[in-house]
Amino acid sequence: MGETVQESGRQGMGGYDPDKVSDFMIYPNEIAADYAFLPFGAGKRKCIGDQFAMLEATVTLSMIMNKFDLTLVGKPEDVGMKTGATIHTMNGLNMLVSHRSEADPIPATK
Repeated sequence: MGETVQESGRQGMGGYDPDKVSDFMIYPNEIAADYAFLPFGAGKRKCIGDQFAMLEATVTLSMIMNKFDLTLVGKPEDVGMKTGATIHTMNGLNMLVSHRSEADPIPATK
């Protein structure tokens, strides 16, 4: 695979590459994202429970989305992101939460 150039002009930063995801991975990791996504660190000090945490977050979010509708308050660009030991939003992630009624159909996926 040759060097790629993004719109920013940076060499070797091709962004997400699905070819870098191995068969044993449940979710893409930092290698597939060219180290642009590091929620669990990388290298020797990478979180040992990263795959479990992503699976747990996916299941939790799907259970919440099944019972509630979430609507972002404000503009998406106002959320922002900052990093430290973990990744946080700069201005919070304010949402309006409403309970789904039994009559609300859940969209089917194909």
